[in-house]
Amino acid sequence: MTTTKDTSMRHLSTMRTSPPRREGILVTHFITVRSVARSRAFYSGVLGGQVVLEENPCIVKLANSWVLMNPGGPPPPTSPTSRS
Repeated sequence: MTTTKDTSMRHLSTMRTSPPRREGILVTHFITVRSVARSRAFYSGVLGGQVVLEENPCIVKLANSWVLMNPGGPPPPTSPTSRS
């Protein structure tokens, strides 16, 4: 059974072993998605990214960037978008 700690350590290990940038920048995008599986399929299958971590969070390496995806919940009751 894989624990959250195991997953986090694997994630850190992957990011530590990525090659350092000699020039330019490395960008990290954090996005909240409704469906991690669907978003992961888009970023890896359509855009050609490499899945580094399946979920919690899902991480896809895409060119000079990391795309981190976490599922989102409903808006809080105090949010203007949750009022009728």
